[in-house]
Amino acid sequence: MNKYFQFQHKHKRIILIIVALLTVFFTYHLTSIKLNADFSTLFNQTGTQVYYPSGNVDREKIDSLINSYQQLNNPTPIEIANIDIPTNYNDKQNIDYPTLTENEKNLKSSTNLLLLISSDYFFTPVFLNTLDICLENLENTKEVKKISSVFDYITIEKKGTRLSLVSVSPNKIGEQWSDESTTLLKQRIAKDPTITGYLVGVDLNSAIFNLNTAYLNEDEIYDLLKILEPLEDLGATFAITGQLPITYRIMYYLQHDLSLLLSLCFIVILIIFYMSFRSKRSMILPFLLSLLAIIWTLGTMALLGYELSLINIVTPCMVLILGSSYVVHILSEYFDQYNKEDEQNTALKATKKIYKTILLAAITTIAGFLSLLISKVDGLKEFGTSVSIGIVYCAILSLTLLPIILSYLKSPKSKNIDTYKNGLLTKTINKMSILITTKWYLFILAFVLIIIGFLYTKDKVAVDTNYMSYFPSSDRIVSDTQEISKALGGDLPYEIIIDATGESEKFFLDPQNLEKVYEFEKIVMNNPDVMQNISFASYVAFLNKTYSNKEEIPTNKALLNLFDRLIITLKNNNESTLLSKVISTDGNQLRIYFQTFDSKNGDISTISSSKELETLMIEALELLPKDTKVTFSGTNAKALKFSEQLLLDQNNSQLLAYLLVFIIASIAFISVYKGLLTLIPVVVAIMMNYIFMYLLNIPFDMVTVSFASVAIGAGVDDAIHFLLKFTNLQKNNTLSTKEAITLTIQSTGRPIVLTTLSIVLGMVMLTFASYLPIRYFGLLMSIALMDSMLATILILPSTILFVDAIKERLKRNTKTSG
Repeated sequence: MNKYFQFQHKHKRIILIIVALLTVFFTYHLTSIKLNADFSTLFNQTGTQVYYPSGNVDREKIDSLINSYQQLNNPTPIEIANIDIPTNYNDKQNIDYPTLTENEKNLKSSTNLLLLISSDYFFTPVFLNTLDICLENLENTKEVKKISSVFDYITIEKKGTRLSLVSVSPNKIGEQWSDESTTLLKQRIAKDPTITGYLVGVDLNSAIFNLNTAYLNEDEIYDLLKILEPLEDLGATFAITGQLPITYRIMYYLQHDLSLLLSLCFIVILIIFYMSFRSKRSMILPFLLSLLAIIWTLGTMALLGYELSLINIVTPCMVLILGSSYVVHILSEYFDQYNKEDEQNTALKATKKIYKTILLAAITTIAGFLSLLISKVDGLKEFGTSVSIGIVYCAILSLTLLPIILSYLKSPKSKNIDTYKNGLLTKTINKMSILITTKWYLFILAFVLIIIGFLYTKDKVAVDTNYMSYFPSSDRIVSDTQEISKALGGDLPYEIIIDATGESEKFFLDPQNLEKVYEFEKIVMNNPDVMQNISFASYVAFLNKTYSNKEEIPTNKALLNLFDRLIITLKNNNESTLLSKVISTDGNQLRIYFQTFDSKNGDISTISSSKELETLMIEALELLPKDTKVTFSGTNAKALKFSEQLLLDQNNSQLLAYLLVFIIASIAFISVYKGLLTLIPVVVAIMMNYIFMYLLNIPFDMVTVSFASVAIGAGVDDAIHFLLKFTNLQKNNTLSTKEAITLTIQSTGRPIVLTTLSIVLGMVMLTFASYLPIRYFGLLMSIALMDSMLATILILPSTILFVDAIKERLKRNTKTSG
């Protein structure tokens, strides 16, 4: 390295030109980096769960699970359907029905929006008549291609001795609603189990409308609701959701957070550096180097084809925060080594003395981030890779560009150097060194208590992959989505796919096989979080009840085949509904849809709710016929699988980070013992974070799941700095362990505190993010790095003294026994 530093010192201008050219190159490419707001792809990266029923049913366990549920007294659709029609409103005349202005944009592409219209007077003639006109105006715009709703749905009724297909809506197009037709509509809705809780709200005061629209911008989406304004006079409220408006909000917050968080991090680091060194150079240089490192990192991400997503949006902030610590180390050594008689070479000498600390710190930090590469989630892999690249750039710029710039600057003022060497922080550190070396046993006791607290809480931290909970609670998309979920008694369905694995034809048209599927469904419906199910078996039971007044699977195979043909006809008429997917054309695959809702928390399905449901379903699977394969699918199942994968990735990457840091430190110090000592501060930090997560009810999510690996890589820097100094002092045989510890704390304490504070305050800025996971990540990283710093100054030296005391006692015992 000495030859490199000599070359660098002799060819300053060449290096400055190279840095400038690289900056121009990466600046050009970073302009092409994209924001990725597609959250749906995350859940598809962890695969699906597949089971093969064996027929070994544990009835006692199933009954035990059912008995453990708190049954909810939800009104049934039949009860709701019997409510009286309010007569508070009369038909209004001369209502002004607004329409949207046509635009000339490309309307070929399309997406689906879910629109909920609610009113206490929804199923009244006046409301339905007004609704018909509004929907006609809405569908006549170019923005809306098609509207699907309960009014287009086909159901089945018994007429005489035959089952007939009828429209749920008794009115013909353009026909006015009357009391009689409204009552008939309600009765048909109440009888068909696939309508209430899916197309119509469970309390019968709302309905869902599926709008197939062009790709509109966010304002245009909500402008559509203007056409529905006449309904507001009848007490109507509207809620709208869908992947498009959710994606728009994610994109908005990604752009907002990227600019806000970077600005806040820059400001706080500038202030910290100025307050620490009382020098303009100490404020401007970290800013300059961090800015260059961010430009280089984002440019590299663009070249690698990476995008900024929910998971890695904090990458620029992490590069800025962590990379600035290397500047602190060099500036601290620069002020320590400053000699006015040789000021041109002070920066070079300082860099030569501190470079090992920086290189080792960078390597261990990179090891922590690269441990995320074993994750199955692409976003975490890209996050680990991107920040690792940024750390490499920070280390290179700190060791190359910083000393060159310092050599061109004027010498620091004597009062700045005096403030650095004799300030309040330095005096406090010196006093602390005496306390630590005399009362070290108290810090060992604290270490033991932290271990006990960790063992108690480590398995009690929750997991949250509900992306809707990540948005600010005041955001309209959150309130609208929750309103729709509550109105329907559930959100996206939990999908069960059952395939026949044998060679039988029309396997599920065998009454015995279908009866077993129906029994499975009835068991699952005991879970209070399952509000509705749509399936072939349940609809066959409904048809049988309509036909023979028996809600069961018919034993007559001919009758079952008749029902199958009716359902095929229904599927062709209700193509956009889940009913169209419940059975394959060959009769060898079934799809069951369970509409779920977290009844305990009164919210859309949560991980704990899905886990409880899946536990029951796994036990009940043995009720299904043999020679079948069962696949858990749907957003809720994938979210649960994703959460389990996140925890597994977190544990694996954490262990790998520990292992990599231990190996690197052991090699660097040529000592397994010191390799283990290096891990103590980060182990304390991780254990403390588990305790804080438990106490503050902070869950693991797609961002916070990476905190352990990041904290290990970033937090170990302090321990390395401390042990490098301690090792050098140990080479002086005239110093005792206690004396070496005291001098080490006094020498390294100030830069350790400064670097940690700059990083921690930078991390605290992440708590101003819009997304809850990023706020949690900033908080957890701040706590972890503070704990790591305190453990480095308090627990690490105490452990060294504790081990030294044990060695001394063993020596005395050996001499005594000898």
